[in-house]
Amino acid sequence: SPLVETDKKNGPWMLYRVLETQPLIQFVPDDKVESATDVSLSFGWDVGTLRVSGTAPTEGRLLIRNVYMPGWYATIPRAEEIPVEMSPPFWQSFPVKAGDFDYSLEYRPDSWKWGIRFFWVGVFVCCIFLFYLRLDIRSVGADTEN
Repeated sequence: SPLVETDKKNGPWMLYRVLETQPLIQFVPDDKVESATDVSLSFGWDVGTLRVSGTAPTEGRLLIRNVYMPGWYATIPRAEEIPVEMSPPFWQSFPVKAGDFDYSLEYRPDSWKWGIRFFWVGVFVCCIFLFYLRLDIRSVGADTEN
């Protein structure tokens, strides 16, 4: 993992300073002994999705140097979702099996799901309110004609 220290020189708005730069995506073997230098990884962004592919020589983890936020999921095409976990100091990581892999990482926090649900409930309540308001206006108009 990169060496990070508190940045005292640039003031309070700079919280950390990276002392050693590292690649954005790195394979970390579980056995910690085997070298991971022979791993070839390719990645790219596509409309809110990070796609990562490559070949892992052993089981391990993919470390993504992007600040961890709950709600990220890694998926293999036509397979289950794997929750992305936090790795020190604040990066994203998830387990990978030995062999070829092709993952898509997407950010879908639970708060978005609840927000969409509440939005549709609000639309439904507004429709009911407008329907009753329209009925009330018709009944007031009928009372004034008599």
